[in-house]
Order: sequence, then C-alpha cells, then structure tokens
Amino acid sequence: MEDAVRAGVSYGNSLYVMTGPLYDQNMPALPKADEPHQVPSGYFKLVYNLKGESAGFIMQQSAGRKDDFCASAVSFTKIQAQTPFELPALKDSAVIAKRLGCQ
Repeated sequence: MEDAVRAGVSYGNSLYVMTGPLYDQNMPALPKADEPHQVPSGYFKLVYNLKGESAGFIMQQSAGRKDDFCASAVSFTKIQAQTPFELPALKDSAVIAKRLGCQ
C-alpha cells in the first residue's frame, strides 16, 4: 500500500495518510513481553487529498505483505465507527482509490 501511495502522488497532486490501530478483537500478548500491553487486531488507513476525497482501508493483524490491499477497502463511515476518536470529515472517492491502483 505504501508503494501505491507513493506512485499515486505527483508535483501539485499530493495525498495525505492517516493510520491508527483497531482493537475490535482480543489478541494474544506478545511473547516474552516484559510489560503490560494490548496488541491491536488490525489497523485503519485513510488516504485523502485536501478536498477531503478519500479511500479507506482496514487491514487485519493477520494480513500479509503480498495481500491485495484493495480487497480491504471500506467506507469512511465504517472506519469512523471503529475508532474511539473523531476523524476529520472525509468523503469516499473512487478517484482516490483509482490513484492507488484500486478499481
């Protein structure tokens, strides 16, 4: 996904990224950890432009490097519903998804 974001930008045509953890499932602790912690079950990523047009994705902890990130596309509303904080107002955009290589 990071490569797709880099490929989707050009001079004067920037994209911005917000990402964060999701804790919607209990996950096992990290082996040999020496302090209390909580492992995220996944993470969200919002890729957007200054007009507020965005493409959103939710990746599970089990996602592999070669997984098709486009298959994990979700609406902004779904991401907002799974985060405990208020995100900036963004709107879903097929244009941004296409810039990332998703159809």
